[in-house]
Amino acid sequence: DLATEIHRKIMNFLLESLGASTNKSEEMISLLNAPNSMKMEVVLDTSEYQPEELEVHVEDGMICVQGKHVEKMETGKLMVSREFTRKYTLPHNARPEEVQSSL
Repeated sequence: DLATEIHRKIMNFLLESLGASTNKSEEMISLLNAPNSMKMEVVLDTSEYQPEELEVHVEDGMICVQGKHVEKMETGKLMVSREFTRKYTLPHNARPEEVQSSL
C-alpha cells in the first residue's frame, strides 16, 4: 500500500544518508516513534565474529561499531582476516551516555 511504500523510501533515504547499506541481510536501522521519545536501533549481522572481537563506542555524536576476526594456522601463518567499521550519527536529541549494546 502507499504508506508501506513511503515508509520504505524514507528508510532507504535514512540508510543512505547515514552511509549504511540498504542490504537488510547485513544491517538494519530503524527509527521507532514512541509517544514521548524517539528510539534509534541499529541491527548488524555479526554472526561471523565472537563477542570479544566486537567493539561498540560513542564518540563525537556517533555510534561506532567495529569487528575484527583473525584466524591463523598453527605455524602462525595468516589464514583468514576480516574486519568492518560502521558509524551512525546519533539523532540531535540523543544522550550518548544512554547508548546500549547487546548481542
